[in-house]
Amino acid sequence: MNKRTPMPGKLTLLAAVLAVSHSAGSYAADPVAVSASADDGNVPQNTLDNDLSSRWSANGDGQWIQFDLAEAVVVESVDIAFYKGDQRTSTVDIQTSTDGNSWVSVFYGDQPASTAAQQTIDVEDSEASFVRVVGYGNTANTWNSITEVDINSSAITSSSSSSSSVASSSSSASANEIVIQAEDYETESGTGGDYTVDVGGGEYVGYIQNGDYTEYLVDVPESGVYNFHARVSSARNGGTINVTQNGAAVGSLEAPATGSWTSWTTVSSTVNLQAGEQPLRLTYNGGSGYLFNINWFSLGGNGEGQGSSSSDASSSSSVASSSSSEASGSLSASASTDDGNVASNVVDNDLSTRWSALGSGEWLQLDLGSVQQVGSVNIAFYNGAQRSSTFDIQTSTDGNNWDTVLYSGNSSGSSVSLESFGVVETDARYVRYVGYGNSSNDWNSITEMSVSSQGGEQSSSSSSSSSTGNSSSSSSSEDNGSSSSSSTPWEGGGNTYTASPDDVADVLAGASGGDEIIVTGSGEISLKNLTFNSPVLIRAASVGGTTLTNATIDNSNNIILQGFVFGPNDESTYLKIVNSTNIQVLRNVFDHTDVMNSQTSIVTTQASQYISIGYNEFRGKNQMFTSEGYKLTGSYIKTQFDDPLMTKNLHVFRNHFKDIYPYVPDGTTPTGDSDREVMAMGIADSQDVVTNNVVEYNLFENCDGENEIITVKTSNNKFRYNTFKNSMGSLSFRLGSNNEAYGNYFYGEGASANWDDDNYQTGGIRVYGSGHLIYDNYMEGLTGISWRRPILIDSGDTSDSTGADSHETPSNLAVYDNTIVDSVGGGIHIGSDNYGNMPYNISVDNNVVVGSEGILFNNYANDSSNTWSGNQAYATGSASAVGGGALGSSEVAVLSGSPAINEPTRLSASDVGPDAP
Repeated sequence: MNKRTPMPGKLTLLAAVLAVSHSAGSYAADPVAVSASADDGNVPQNTLDNDLSSRWSANGDGQWIQFDLAEAVVVESVDIAFYKGDQRTSTVDIQTSTDGNSWVSVFYGDQPASTAAQQTIDVEDSEASFVRVVGYGNTANTWNSITEVDINSSAITSSSSSSSSVASSSSSASANEIVIQAEDYETESGTGGDYTVDVGGGEYVGYIQNGDYTEYLVDVPESGVYNFHARVSSARNGGTINVTQNGAAVGSLEAPATGSWTSWTTVSSTVNLQAGEQPLRLTYNGGSGYLFNINWFSLGGNGEGQGSSSSDASSSSSVASSSSSEASGSLSASASTDDGNVASNVVDNDLSTRWSALGSGEWLQLDLGSVQQVGSVNIAFYNGAQRSSTFDIQTSTDGNNWDTVLYSGNSSGSSVSLESFGVVETDARYVRYVGYGNSSNDWNSITEMSVSSQGGEQSSSSSSSSSTGNSSSSSSSEDNGSSSSSSTPWEGGGNTYTASPDDVADVLAGASGGDEIIVTGSGEISLKNLTFNSPVLIRAASVGGTTLTNATIDNSNNIILQGFVFGPNDESTYLKIVNSTNIQVLRNVFDHTDVMNSQTSIVTTQASQYISIGYNEFRGKNQMFTSEGYKLTGSYIKTQFDDPLMTKNLHVFRNHFKDIYPYVPDGTTPTGDSDREVMAMGIADSQDVVTNNVVEYNLFENCDGENEIITVKTSNNKFRYNTFKNSMGSLSFRLGSNNEAYGNYFYGEGASANWDDDNYQTGGIRVYGSGHLIYDNYMEGLTGISWRRPILIDSGDTSDSTGADSHETPSNLAVYDNTIVDSVGGGIHIGSDNYGNMPYNISVDNNVVVGSEGILFNNYANDSSNTWSGNQAYATGSASAVGGGALGSSEVAVLSGSPAINEPTRLSASDVGPDAP
């Protein structure tokens, strides 16, 4: 395991002193300022207004609110009123600081009482000028909401000053607590590690199996019982940490299952330590397989430790740019973001430095200085010998219009040296790496990157297709002579086997990463508890040549399923993926033609991660209801919520979704009834789960099942460069936050081939929730009104994300650079009469709407917090340029002639599906 900053050889545990007693002179300290890491429009100042009906709110683990006391005092307790504190229990970490930079944790745990009134939280007395409350959500969701805060303090005296808690270093959190980063061991056996996405960042110890240990040299000043805390995560069943001092057992602690390897929790126990400098060993015990991860542990205090300041924590969403002309001539590098490991590190000829960024879709870009021929891209991956990274490669001549020249590439997982990836030979000045995390976590980390003019070896599990995405759409692929179809030789480098469906599991039991299994004959495949260090290909002898009734992949990783036909048959689910990682589903056909029961093509469940679904065809949901009149339901793709587990880092690309008949209960009138969408991403209870899914370059054609083509009920997902053609419904951000829709093409021609009815309406994008971005989409000829307008930022019926399956009022959204042409429902509508709460903090900028019907820009909400600027409207016929509240010319310019419209190229059937290049 790599350690960036090794700790000293000896860790000194300071004496466990008694907390300073509350003095008779205690008083309420009056903050001079209050700030927060984020808010949802409920600002931090609301916690100081003596009004329990107002609040500060922010969503997500680690969000904080901070109070500046202006002068140093002894902080003795904090009175906090929690929003809905009588209905749910919040978890907080209270920290203090003398300078606003170094922080001491003086309390960590749950709110003491079930009440919405203020309640006193007794903290470890400490000298401080700043107080911070760090939130870790509550028992209902991941929101942190506080209505009032008072800080109880006393003046500093000589006795209190001498024993107050002062943070002296990253390893010493307070005067009676030491926080030890787990990676800073003296010796270890069997463990590995990586960078953590936990609050505070830093590294963690992972890959822990039964009997593994880490050992630390700790100097204990006096014998006694010490508090023992540990920060742990586990996607499995967890285990036990047994603590010994110089070989003698001194205590233990249970590490529970947390739902995923990146879901962290702090657990507590005590240990009975003897004075002196002695080795402290943590031995990890439990069942089979990997048990849990540990980020840090602490001794002596009652606090939450924090990682080092040089962590892999994403620091900004802005573009971080740097260059390395001295090392690489005119070559320079920039990135969407970084964690302090900057982009220029990939062009410094030093494998010990790197660029790192957290999250699916973050990118790193090389500027070659001039347009040159690009035939391969050479990349060295951080920890590349321990994990496999997934990525796309894109090229551009101008830095604005991009071609995808390598799709879903995978690194070998066995090397930290440069690996060469062949791409479609093209002329380009800019080369971009788009990362989708790795087989261990969501981080994208590259140590070196370069470009060659000649082609290199193709990534063994990638599809080398070209697809162009510009500022408003996707475009056609170019035939490049290389693909991941089964006619292309498998480049995994292993053995090739032939097996029937019933024998596949037996063959895989003796297979290794890089092997290939060719399946002959029909049947079903069931795979369970299979782990490989690189992908194994399971494929039909030819694309479409083998029919499977169904398949299950359970608790397995690194498997590619390619080239099969599923159905039509009466199975409720064709393919089920359970608690598995790095699964690729490529170039298959999922056929539901004439099936007379409710049915789903693919279901992903539990803690599945890094599932790639690409180049498939989904077709034939042509039955609407049974002979008994029951509606036939089911999606093509469903990500299932198994509380608290959820599929994350799903990548859906280059698929052809088509031919879902509308539900017509009376035989003549299509209805938008639910549960017949193309893709159902989560349920109401999963709306606050951050899933980081990417859905891109797919064609949706005649998908008429209901109001929603895709329904999204999770957070932090991207939908880009898809084409929606003649489909009755919308892309719906139904629940959740921080989703993005950009570069998509929506068009409809009124009635479908099968139905000619006013209720058949083709839609665009419908939005509820907070933090979404809607930009660079192109819409033409849509017929939707009401729910299915081109862009509808709807009204809501609840103010936060706790309202079950209700409609969270949209807030803090941006709608910009969209183009809407000749659509019946007009254009962009902010608010409606569907529900009572109007959207707020919405920005609507630089959009163009042209049409002869409806309201082109409808300011129905008419809220002062919403802003409009730079929009253009050209209204003809019965259309109104603006509606609702008045909008000035700087907000919407009403044109006398049609502006130039640059219609992008839509995807066609030849660009997607099993036969696409």
